[in-house]
Amino acid sequence: MHQRLAPASPHENGAHERMHRVLKAKATKPAAANAKLPQRVCNTFVQTCHEVRPHEARNDETPSSRWHPSARPLPTRIVPPTYPGHFDVRRISTAGTCRSHNGQQFLTQALNGEMIGLEEVHDGVWNVRYYETLLGRFDEQSRTMTGAPSLKKDY
Repeated sequence: MHQRLAPASPHENGAHERMHRVLKAKATKPAAANAKLPQRVCNTFVQTCHEVRPHEARNDETPSSRWHPSARPLPTRIVPPTYPGHFDVRRISTAGTCRSHNGQQFLTQALNGEMIGLEEVHDGVWNVRYYETLLGRFDEQSRTMTGAPSLKKDY
């Protein structure tokens, strides 16, 4: 499931941030003479987290003891998104922009070449969707993109 965290809010995902802090401290202090030592430290860290250290959230079991391969096969081809008939469908350019009703608007380079759907929700205000994910809202008049309405604060 797609989750949104407010920008610059590591407190919303503290356990993950703590894991990064511990890994960085182990892999960078003291400084290594070459890149192989930090990589070995990272490999050991991953093995310890997955196979040795019990996780309280998993009833003190290790993640590897609970993991099993998915029974669902990966698709041979990812199905392109389809949008309802009332959506305007646009392709994101290689520069991360798409044509809006009054020019080019930068969205993201992460979706270069992908199709997005624009759904007008108010006069000149459009929801921007990628598959079922609401990426944000675009206001034609101010030419601004804001975060999804479910976020605590707009970008």
